[in-house]
Amino acid sequence: MRPSTEKNPPVSILVYDSITQGQTKTYTSNVGTGVNYLEVDLNWGDTSDSLSLTIYTPGGSRLGTFYDSTTE
Repeated sequence: MRPSTEKNPPVSILVYDSITQGQTKTYTSNVGTGVNYLEVDLNWGDTSDSLSLTIYTPGGSRLGTFYDSTTE
């Protein structure tokens, strides 16, 4: 798994929302069987704020946590 490196990544699911300091939000998405690559792009617009994204498997295993400073 790695952060998106595309300037305009292909998007099939869009989520627009807001979040406040100390708040956690959870979103789920089904990924079909046989998918070998999942590209996720977290764009919050204001780079002076810091966010993280953690991705879990359906069984609850953490695949990775990414921060605004994460690069490939």
